[in-house]
Amino acid sequence: MSLFRNRSLLSLSLAHLTLDLYPSILPIMLPFLMASLHLTYTQAGLVATASLVGSSLTQPLFGYLADRFTPRILGPLGVIWTAAFIVSAAYAWSYPILLGYILLAALGSAAFHPQGTAQASVISGERRATSLALFSFGGSIGYALGPLMGGVVFSNLGLRGAILLLLPALIVLPFLLVQHPVERGERKAFLQSRNPIKKGPTPWLAVVSVAMIVLLRPWAAMSLSTYLPLLYQSRGYTLSLASQVLFLLLISSAFGGVLNAFLADRFGPRRVLAFSLILSSPIIYLFLYAPGAWPHLLVIPLGIFLGGLIPVVTFTAQNLLSGSAAMASGFALGGQFTAGGIGAAVTGFLADRFGLLRSLELLVLLPLVAALFCLGLPRRENG
Repeated sequence: MSLFRNRSLLSLSLAHLTLDLYPSILPIMLPFLMASLHLTYTQAGLVATASLVGSSLTQPLFGYLADRFTPRILGPLGVIWTAAFIVSAAYAWSYPILLGYILLAALGSAAFHPQGTAQASVISGERRATSLALFSFGGSIGYALGPLMGGVVFSNLGLRGAILLLLPALIVLPFLLVQHPVERGERKAFLQSRNPIKKGPTPWLAVVSVAMIVLLRPWAAMSLSTYLPLLYQSRGYTLSLASQVLFLLLISSAFGGVLNAFLADRFGPRRVLAFSLILSSPIIYLFLYAPGAWPHLLVIPLGIFLGGLIPVVTFTAQNLLSGSAAMASGFALGGQFTAGGIGAAVTGFLADRFGLLRSLELLVLLPLVAALFCLGLPRRENG
C-alpha cells in the first residue's frame, strides 16, 4: 500500500499537524508579550527555552511509557492540552505565569511525539525513513501554519484574540478520539526484526556523533525561527511580512524533511546529513547579509537543508536503539528540542549584549561543526 493512502499514517500526521500549530505561534506572540510584559531578549529566549526544554526533558519518560503500555489517550490529550496552555499564555499577567503556562503546554507535546513517531515507524513497512518524514511533514505543516494563523489573529485583535486559536484543536479532537493505535506486539515484532546499521567495534562513537548533531543543528535552526520576527521588526518590516517569511521557512522545512528522508532511504542518512549541514552555513550567512528581497527567498533552501533534517536524525537514533523505538524517538526529538531551546536562550543572551545580528552570526559556524561529526556515523549494510 502506498504510504500516501495509509489511513493510520494520515491520522497520525493530522494529529501531528494540529499539535504543532501551537508551539510555532510563540515567535509571533513574542513581540506582543515583550511589549505588554516589558521583556528583554534574554527573557524572550527563555520563553522558547521553556517550551522546548520542558517538552524535551519529559519525552524519554513518555517514550518509556509508550513502549510498554501504548496509552491511547496520550495523542488526543496531548493535542488539546498543548492548545489550551499556549492560548492561556497570551493572557499571562506576569513573566513567571507566562513561563508556567509554557512549561505546562510542553507536557502535551512531550506526551504525543514519542508514541506518534514510533507508530509511524511501524506502519511503514520497509520505508521507515520516508514514513517518519511523512509523519514529520504533518507536524512541519502545522508548525509552518502556526505563525500565519497567529499573525492574522494578533495583528487584528492583539493578544485578546488568542482564544480563537483553540478552534483547530477542538475541530480535530473528536476525529482523533476514534482512531486506533498500533498494537504494542506488532510494533516490537517489527522493530526487533530489523537493524540496518552496522555494528561497529566502537558503537559509542555513533552515539556521541548523533548527540553532537542533535546539539548543534537545532541550536541554529531554532534560533533562526525564534528571532526571525524580531530581526525583521528591527529592520523596519511589518509583523505581517515577518509571519509570511517565517511560514516560508517552516513550510520549506516540512518539504525538506520529506526530501531528505527520501534520499536517506536510498543513499543513507550519513551522506544526507553531511551534505545538508555543509550547505546550510553559507545560506545562513547570505540570509543575514544579502540585500533587498533576497533574505525572503533564501529561507527556502535554509528550511530544506537545515530545518528539514529532523526525520533523518530521528531515523538514525531509532536504528541505534532499534528495540525501543518510542524511547529512541523521545531521546532524539527531546534532545533536539532541548538543544534548540537552550541555544535560543544563549542567542538571546548574546543579543542583549552584542546586538541581535551579531548573535545570529554565530549560527553560521554551527552546521559546519555538526557536519564533522557525520564522520562518526555508521554506514548501512549493503543490500
